[in-house]
Amino acid sequence: MYREPKKQPKPSQQGTKQSHQSLNTDYKQFTTIISVFFSTFRKFNNSKPMPKQKGLIKFTGTLNGMCYYILKGQYIVRKAAGPSKERINNDPAYANVKSNNQEFAAASKLSKAIRQGLGNTAKQFKDTYMASRLTGACRKIIQKGRGSLGQREANLHNAPSALIGFQLNKHIPLHYIYSAKPKVTANSNRTIITISIPKSSKNHLKQIPKNATHYQLTAALSIVSAYEWQPNTNTYTAVNPEQNAFGTTTQTQPILCKIPQTNQNDTQTNKSSENVTLSAVEVSLQLKLPNNTNIPSTAAITVWLGITYLKEQNNSYTAYKTPKAMQCIAII
Repeated sequence: MYREPKKQPKPSQQGTKQSHQSLNTDYKQFTTIISVFFSTFRKFNNSKPMPKQKGLIKFTGTLNGMCYYILKGQYIVRKAAGPSKERINNDPAYANVKSNNQEFAAASKLSKAIRQGLGNTAKQFKDTYMASRLTGACRKIIQKGRGSLGQREANLHNAPSALIGFQLNKHIPLHYIYSAKPKVTANSNRTIITISIPKSSKNHLKQIPKNATHYQLTAALSIVSAYEWQPNTNTYTAVNPEQNAFGTTTQTQPILCKIPQTNQNDTQTNKSSENVTLSAVEVSLQLKLPNNTNIPSTAAITVWLGITYLKEQNNSYTAYKTPKAMQCIAII
């Protein structure tokens, strides 16, 4: 018997209306995106290349409101942005800008003195932007100095907390790798600095590389003179230039990551060390300056501690590039 197929119900007018509205909205959004895209493309396509310097003589700097500089190996010229150096130095409206620039220059000198004192040690532990971060920390120290804005004393002793804890590599702080608490002492004339760690054990070691067998601690100091503003020369100069921007470094012998201590029962029965306990070692690092070194009160000594992991193989040690860290632990 023939049966007539069932007819599909017609969609309601309300549902059809909502569907049309949704399509219209999507279409408008699509056309808007396309319009923005082509507008941006036209602006980019019509943009003119940076004008290049012509002629045999090329230079960098600012002249008559134009800035001359090097970009990707090409000598470029463009309209100078912002006030000129001469205007900043002479226009009263830029007095605060001039004062801040002067103190920033002093912070740069403090930062450079610290880095020079640390020498190659800093290069082994630093990250890419260590110098700029260190300058920022020194800028905070200057803000605590005596004097008026632009001429305040630049002395690390004014705010040591701004520098203590500073990491040469901010991505790998020292306490992420080595958690022992060092103690720093000095003799009366500050020519011998001692860093002591009564008990250094595996419990203090973090992020140990898989095949590392030893670790090594590095101690360093850098002597930094205070800087004072000299109105005659309009610059900051070191109060004690002979006691500035130099230092010394020392290291421990390689220390086992795991220090076995066999129980007496195992020794008496000649058993191999199944029962092994971890022992701690006493660590002491001495940083000595020449006996004739005179450290005046206007000079500060920054003290640093770092750690590197080693792998022993064929009676020689290879240092791991990472993880390693160093930080400022004291200012004396």
